Amino acid sequence: MTPFYRALFVGPILFLLSYAPVCVAKERPNILIVLTDDQGRDDFGYRNPYVYETPYLDRLRSQSLEFSRFYVNQTCAPTRASLLTGRHFLETGVWGVHGGQDYLNLDETTFAERLLELGYATAFYGKWHSGKTDGYLPWDRGFEEGELAHLYRHENGIFYTREGEVRTKGWTGRSLAEKASQYLRARSKAGDGRPFCLYLSMLAPHGPWYAPEERVTKYRKRGYSKSLAEFAGMIEELDGNIGRVLEALDESGLADDTVVLFFSDNGPIMNSGRKDMADHVGKDWELRNPSQLRGNKGTVYENGVRVPLFARWPGRIRAGESTQLSHVVDIFPTLLELAGERPDARKGDAPLRGHSLLPVMLHGAELPPRSLFIASDHAQVPGGRHRYDFLSSAKLLEGEVQDLALREGNRKLVRRGGRIELFDIENDPSELRDLSKVEPEVSERMSRQLLDTFESIRDSGRAFQAPVFRIGVDEDRASFVFACAPSELYGSVKYGSHATTGWARVGDGQAHRVDVVQEGWFSVILHVAGGKKGARVKIEVGKSSLVGDLTEGNRTKLGRIYLAKGDGVLSCVLKSLSADGGVFESLKAIEFIGDGATQGAFYSF
Repeated sequence: MTPFYRALFVGPILFLLSYAPVCVAKERPNILIVLTDDQGRDDFGYRNPYVYETPYLDRLRSQSLEFSRFYVNQTCAPTRASLLTGRHFLETGVWGVHGGQDYLNLDETTFAERLLELGYATAFYGKWHSGKTDGYLPWDRGFEEGELAHLYRHENGIFYTREGEVRTKGWTGRSLAEKASQYLRARSKAGDGRPFCLYLSMLAPHGPWYAPEERVTKYRKRGYSKSLAEFAGMIEELDGNIGRVLEALDESGLADDTVVLFFSDNGPIMNSGRKDMADHVGKDWELRNPSQLRGNKGTVYENGVRVPLFARWPGRIRAGESTQLSHVVDIFPTLLELAGERPDARKGDAPLRGHSLLPVMLHGAELPPRSLFIASDHAQVPGGRHRYDFLSSAKLLEGEVQDLALREGNRKLVRRGGRIELFDIENDPSELRDLSKVEPEVSERMSRQLLDTFESIRDSGRAFQAPVFRIGVDEDRASFVFACAPSELYGSVKYGSHATTGWARVGDGQAHRVDVVQEGWFSVILHVAGGKKGARVKIEVGKSSLVGDLTEGNRTKLGRIYLAKGDGVLSCVLKSLSADGGVFESLKAIEFIGDGATQGAFYSF
């Protein structure tokens, strides 16, 4: 175990041994977790009243203990992985966003699974982004109820459930708020004596930026640019939707018995996500960033990874501010302790990486000193790597060229592409004054810790891997293998965020890791864009194979194949071109429909 791992992981263990759980089972509270998407540290009225109006969040903050030195990961899927597992995201199989990089390893234990075992009712609504096929979905990971929102439809949303697809009209954030409110009202009348844990993951204010016209008009009248007015209106709409949920909690009579945890998944982004609207530049960004923190979403600088955490429990958690160093990995052990359990992993589970924050919340206890390892979700190879360049092996990733950071006490070391910077965060929160040459010994020690930690995770066999796709999990439903998550590419095929492209020559293809749960006969459907009639493709899993011809369009039934139970490799290879020499523009998914099953919904979240 490296010195860094001792600092980060042994410290919490010694801390746990020093006290008994501060909650007992008979007084276990309900839990409401509200996570927003791309809401920066200054995107609140209480921090930035010149730009925003957020009365509900401001009130929640005034009723809460605010952890003002709370860290998350620099993008959405990594933060969700750490929240769900209490572990560093790279350890969980998540190492990026889309392209198959955002699937939570099937052997990871989630907080929902633990709470469900402890007698909690569990539910999830909103943005999931932790895997989008059988085995990875909320109802597979401990949530009794779950609805996943399509990314990023802020109007007329699509929700995916265990039973199928649900379409809504109007603003999606309001639909999410109503779904959460309905759940709270139902739990208040359940009569089963079970506390609940509701995880509400909002889409806003992730782009594309859209808000109700009356909200946008108000900010335009103040002289704001179109993009800033749209964004400010979106923040106000988000605030109102969270307010609806908090009001439902009050009206249900559950508020006094419910711990509310609120935070954002990463720092702010400047991109509007709309072709008809400019991104934030110049004055817009200055208005949004009055704290003048360095960086934004996707960076390891403070503005990319530092957001406020609000913790409210009326009559138990005293409102105020905690400046203790905390991290999203601390939420899992905190939830366990709220449920009356010791805040650590079960025997046989992977170790948790955080502290319970409950002693801080209830008694103002001091957390032990520790280091926080911060890594980018954009893995780099020497010479540079585009986010969706295929990574054939984790061994290609050299620690020296990654974007990494280490927070230890009041020092923060940043490594970016081989450059080292050292900052005194307490006195220089904007990370402007590099102390690496002034404190070379500190820089060298912290840099070595960073590299040791990254290399340990890289070499663990759990990081930077393609996901395993399960086939035949449910005899009534189809199984999907998404093309954007290959374990290997052949020929000229190119990796991408939601599909593979470049299919042009005989022998082009790709492979996937699969686990056939139920053996038997399966019909195989190829989902493509711009398919060319007559091109021939071979599907092979283990000793079984199928050769079929494409039809015109986006969906081809290739034929039937018998799959034996167990782990294996699925390959899809081009055997011949169409008469005009084409194949398809892109491959999206391979669908397997067992006998008696129906075609599945092509999940797009």
